[in-house]
Amino acid sequence: EDNVFMPAQATPKPGKYSTDNVPYVRAPMECWTDNETKIVVLKWSAQSTKTTCEFMCMAHDVKNYLGNILFNMPSEPMAKSKAETVWFPIINSSPALKALKPSNKNKFKILEQHMQNGVINFIGGNSATNLASRSAGRIFTDEIDKLKAQLINEADPLSLLFERAEW
Repeated sequence: EDNVFMPAQATPKPGKYSTDNVPYVRAPMECWTDNETKIVVLKWSAQSTKTTCEFMCMAHDVKNYLGNILFNMPSEPMAKSKAETVWFPIINSSPALKALKPSNKNKFKILEQHMQNGVINFIGGNSATNLASRSAGRIFTDEIDKLKAQLINEADPLSLLFERAEW
């Protein structure tokens, strides 16, 4: 919370991020930072800060975790949109996160961002290739109810993601 600023592009309440505004996100965020916890599931009503909670956990990981991060959305266009419209403004508005960006701009692209501690990949879960081609120690998946239940000749998307987890 001390290091994240929420820009107007990312939230209806811009400013320094604080769980005081949404206290119910504290418990899942604390679980995320607990080394014993492997999976955190958020099941709240629509438009109730689930994605923001994921991005706050991801911001924590960018600063404190050494390894790769995978952020999955139901499709690549959705992944690209979240990266551009929410994640990038959060990084660029938060000095502690912005300092971790690479100096080589070619290493910080929409779907693949090389940060100091690892690589963040934004992927679309509608492609078995996207789901199976990268491993990561930290995996975020949003809008899982919109993932295709079964990819053609493949396991379900969540199984493909979990098989790539570096746990």
